[in-house]
Amino acid sequence: MPVGRAAGLTGHGEPGRIQDYASVRLLAQRAGAVRPGFEVTEGNEAAVARICRALDGMPLAIELAAARLRTMAPEQVAARLADRFQLLTGGGRTTVPRHQTLRAVVDWSWDLLDEAERAVWRRFAVFTGGATLEAAEQVCSGSGIGADEVLDLLTALADKSLLTVRHDPPRYVMLEIIRAYGLERLAEAGERDELRQAHAQYFLRLADRSQEHLRGGRQLEWVRRLAEDQDNLHAAIRGAVTAGDADTAVGLVGALGWYWWLRSLKTEGAELAGEALAIAGDATDEDGTERLALAYTVGALLAGDSSRSETSLEWFRIATELTSTVPVLRNPLLRLVGPIRAMFGSVIDGKLASPDAFDEAVDDADAWVSATARILRGHMTLNFGRRHAQAETDFLRAAETFAALGERWGRSAALGSLGNMEAWRGEHAAAADHYRQAARLAAELGSAEDETQARLWLARELWLLREQDRARDELGRAQRDAERLGLREVMALAAFTAGDLARLDGEPEAARAHLLRAMELASHVNVALQIRALAATSLGYLAGAEGDLDAARRWHAEALDVARSAADAPVIAQALAGLADLALREGDPAWSATLLGAGLSIRGTIDRSVEDEARVAADARAMLGDAAFEDAYQRGQYVTLDTLAALLSATPGA
Repeated sequence: MPVGRAAGLTGHGEPGRIQDYASVRLLAQRAGAVRPGFEVTEGNEAAVARICRALDGMPLAIELAAARLRTMAPEQVAARLADRFQLLTGGGRTTVPRHQTLRAVVDWSWDLLDEAERAVWRRFAVFTGGATLEAAEQVCSGSGIGADEVLDLLTALADKSLLTVRHDPPRYVMLEIIRAYGLERLAEAGERDELRQAHAQYFLRLADRSQEHLRGGRQLEWVRRLAEDQDNLHAAIRGAVTAGDADTAVGLVGALGWYWWLRSLKTEGAELAGEALAIAGDATDEDGTERLALAYTVGALLAGDSSRSETSLEWFRIATELTSTVPVLRNPLLRLVGPIRAMFGSVIDGKLASPDAFDEAVDDADAWVSATARILRGHMTLNFGRRHAQAETDFLRAAETFAALGERWGRSAALGSLGNMEAWRGEHAAAADHYRQAARLAAELGSAEDETQARLWLARELWLLREQDRARDELGRAQRDAERLGLREVMALAAFTAGDLARLDGEPEAARAHLLRAMELASHVNVALQIRALAATSLGYLAGAEGDLDAARRWHAEALDVARSAADAPVIAQALAGLADLALREGDPAWSATLLGAGLSIRGTIDRSVEDEARVAADARAMLGDAAFEDAYQRGQYVTLDTLAALLSATPGA
């Protein structure tokens, strides 16, 4: 946009009046920066007015012209601009279209540079979003320009307003219009392919260097470093794909996968992985096989929560096959491929693996691999409804290991897992504290997905602590963040949490709206089945409380069916509690008690964070009496995951 009313300048205004124009003040300010002591005076104001009027008050054009006042008088700059515009108009017009005005100024800036400055301008244009000095030295040098000369040349370009310098951290940035011009000149010089490769190789080396640090004490430093160059990194992948450079594209995807995971960039990461893997061929050596396996692995992890979720299973299969051919896997993440595939075995091939599948990874010499495997084994153990003490030990050991490593993502995950177990025991203050810590650690990384999930868990614990106002504040913030993030699973969890708490607060209409939205979001294949089961259970409670027992029966049946498909014992137990509530409302307290006992047996413990279970148990006991309740409750405790179907089909109340 023009600065001020440049078109109103006559070039021979009254003394003092010319400084009223913002374009003149900008020119004077920028000129003073390159030529200390510069002022607009009666002697030069006519030339200054002609400059600003010719440039139509455009800030960028004024900055470029002001940079020339270091070595030229305003009269000289005005004359040179007039010559440029006469060429554009053929001498027959007094005005030039604004885009041509700017182009003329940029052309003029180019013509006034020496060959080395021009070379660095056009080469620097290959960067998207700017670059560090290190990157510029490695990418822009060559063909007669030494790496040690690049700093002086960048400084010269900055002095001429063709680059800006940002500090903390130091970074050179080129305005997009200047960059586009540079890319034109790069193509004219026949250097486009050469610079594309130099740019991609530099960022491949950077991404490779980051991998170890993203799992250790320098995690924050390297997350920020990659975030600064995220545009460059992604451009390097797309450029490599366009050029058919599969090795570079695949290498970048594998190296950046964990960064994408940490930063909740699953959708974009999965898309870039898909583009790279679409052009990937067969690896020709062990190193290439490992790089390809890593790209498939991170692609599978990222795609699992995206629209490519079905592709995720195929990528996991390929990654597993590739890793099996490498005798010694150097990348730590690849040593988790086998057990992770086993964890998702029921989805991939119908085989449900045991938590013991992670034992070898837990014993890995790499502390990060071992701690990550402990978290996964702990959750898988809880999913089977047994060995709770071992699961808690795994979470505690993992938290300690990640703290020693300085690894925030893993520590956040471990603390959140401990919070889950504390919530089950009714230790809500301790659980809330762990969720706060988990959210803070995730926030430091910029891991919006993990932070939002921890805050949703925190909101529930605050509600259970009867801190309703704080619970609503936390929930509202998490809901807004979930919507902004746009990942279906996080939005579904937010909608379920909001709906369930609204139900417990006695707000049925708000509850129903949130819960139905949770069901809709959770119907997609890339959302965990557990959320759908929990939302259906809550809708069943809601329908039962309103006296619509047919609807309650349908919701609870769906909840149990989905929970069993997920093979998640704690969620199955919650679905059974919902059926117990229905049995009570239908006048069968003994069957209600048996279902509660079955839930206890399958989960392996009481979940004191689910107040509905305590309510239903108390009501059933009151209707049956202590002895009859205990007898029915004990019958349910003989049930296992394997015998649950037989119990349900053989019982008249099913």
